[in-house]
Amino acid sequence: MSVVYFKDRLCDIEEVQIAPSNRAFRFSDGVFEAVKVYKSAPLFWAYHQLRLWEALETMSIRPTFSIHGLGEIVTQVMEANPEMEHGMLRIMVYRSGGGKYIPESNDSELYIEFTPSSDLVYPHPVEEKRAVLYDEIPLPIHFLGNHKTLNKAIHVQAGIFAKRKDCNEAFLVNQDGAIAEAISSSIFVLKDGALQTPPLSAGGLNGTIRKAMFELSASLSIRIIEKEVYPETLNDATEIWTTNAGTGISAVSFYNDRSYGTEMANQIQKKLIAKAISSAQDFRETQP
Repeated sequence: MSVVYFKDRLCDIEEVQIAPSNRAFRFSDGVFEAVKVYKSAPLFWAYHQLRLWEALETMSIRPTFSIHGLGEIVTQVMEANPEMEHGMLRIMVYRSGGGKYIPESNDSELYIEFTPSSDLVYPHPVEEKRAVLYDEIPLPIHFLGNHKTLNKAIHVQAGIFAKRKDCNEAFLVNQDGAIAEAISSSIFVLKDGALQTPPLSAGGLNGTIRKAMFELSASLSIRIIEKEVYPETLNDATEIWTTNAGTGISAVSFYNDRSYGTEMANQIQKKLIAKAISSAQDFRETQP
């Protein structure tokens, strides 16, 4: 039985009870982070905690913990699950109290759970995906799209659409017809000797691995540029990647009746794995 953190204490997951009046349940009124854990330490923790803090400020949700205190709580969860060294942390912070569309309070509650997985940092060779374009419900362009809010209705619909097409990935377009992101990932397109990724102004998530890729760019043999990506941009791409906290880089090997390569994705994944392991050590050194 796994141990989770709920509201203000550690408890067995079976003890968690969510009231029907819970604002996360009723209004998706909160934010979350999905964090990869390797050898009992979160990867790229500094990126995740900063993004979470910015999202809480944007949503006017007042945390009951400090930005550094959250790391201590995460350590408590890891220590309470000693048999689980590797996996994914899900951190949810949602507005507490009552009210409807006008909340009675901006205070918050915290929930953290840990799901075990393999002992890989990220897969190598990279995971390969079959992708489809999803444009039935365009993503609206606004600043909330850059944050990991609990409302992922459009992304769920994109996932359902992809499954119907025998695919496991979908590219989501925004209201201007440009590709903003994938179902749960940022997108990078290898084309004309450069990696192209949509700017955050396209409405996609400010991904943690996206950020790591830009920091890695100085040591890469290829430059990264922010530029609008349209469906036709993919037609003559050499490789198409998706990036997220769970798998690092994944390669789209099939899209729109065409196959794409994975060679560069595998090369860069090695560098990303090394950076991720270094970030885990950085976290350990910050904990008491």
